[in-house]
Amino acid sequence: MATSWPEKRRVIGTKVQRLDGPAKATGQAKYTYDINRPGMLHAFILRSPHAHARIKNIDTSAAEKMPGFRALHLILKPGEEVFYAGDEVLALAADTEEHARDALRAVKVEYEVLDFLVKKRMPSRTIGSRPRRWAPSRSASTSAHPSAGKATTSPRGCRRLMRWWKGSTACR
Repeated sequence: MATSWPEKRRVIGTKVQRLDGPAKATGQAKYTYDINRPGMLHAFILRSPHAHARIKNIDTSAAEKMPGFRALHLILKPGEEVFYAGDEVLALAADTEEHARDALRAVKVEYEVLDFLVKKRMPSRTIGSRPRRWAPSRSASTSAHPSAGKATTSPRGCRRLMRWWKGSTACR
């Protein structure tokens, strides 16, 4: 037996008191971004600005001398290729967000820009044949990704860096 709608509604069309409303309206609410634990590190990932390139050289000496620098992890080594704009090149951790951004700007990466291929995306189903699954090309962009070459966070990459870093200061 199906239940029927109530004759008089109790919530719809009425004022509902929000428990966190006054704290948010006055700026007293605490968000996860506001929490700064002792010993907490801030990690950023350097991304490639090119759709397809080979990494010729990575110079991290200036970043390692910066104040607050704690760890560096090369995701791609010199000689390896990046296949899309925004591909992860290296991850870096520092004491504060500002130190991490400054250290990331100090890293110098030389790229050998290569030709890239753009494929048109095929329909997932065509009439009279079996279903096909086509993935877009990894280098489907002619311009740089909006976050390419900038200090951006990636939860997956930051977790990987934090698992890798176990307190050593001379990291590679």
